[in-house]
Amino acid sequence: MADRSLARRVLETEAAAILALVDRLDERFDCAVQLLRQCKGRVILTGMGKSGIICRKIAATLTSTGTPALFLHPAEAVHGDLGVIQSDDVVVALSYSGETDELLQLPGAGDGVTSGLAEYIEPLASAGVAAGVDGVFLEVHEEPARARSDAQNALRPARVSA
Repeated sequence: MADRSLARRVLETEAAAILALVDRLDERFDCAVQLLRQCKGRVILTGMGKSGIICRKIAATLTSTGTPALFLHPAEAVHGDLGVIQSDDVVVALSYSGETDELLQLPGAGDGVTSGLAEYIEPLASAGVAAGVDGVFLEVHEEPARARSDAQNALRPARVSA
């Protein structure tokens, strides 16, 4: 009987956690779903540790339901396997902390150009658009003071509000 009681508590806890996610669905969710629906290539999932295990399972599920998908180990990606990503693919990176070194290296490891200096972001983005890129990746942090970056080069929200 104790096992069944424990199982019930676990299921109630998990159900409450899932219900708590309902209020967090917003336009970011809509954008992510639209991006995945419009993907003309493959969905490439990447993550380290337990997040990587989850990514492998998601990639396997997507593949088995007809969506081309694969898992790309982020450490392998930055050591040469990044070339597997094609221009029509969508990359989904999962991280519990958002500060996994191997994932943080990915945006600058591809065909794009990155800058840690705020004054270069606009000219680099404009050059990328002129060259025909599909989008511009701008990494932000919910708590800039905790971000793993050089604070003196941080791009402040007022500078990108236009």
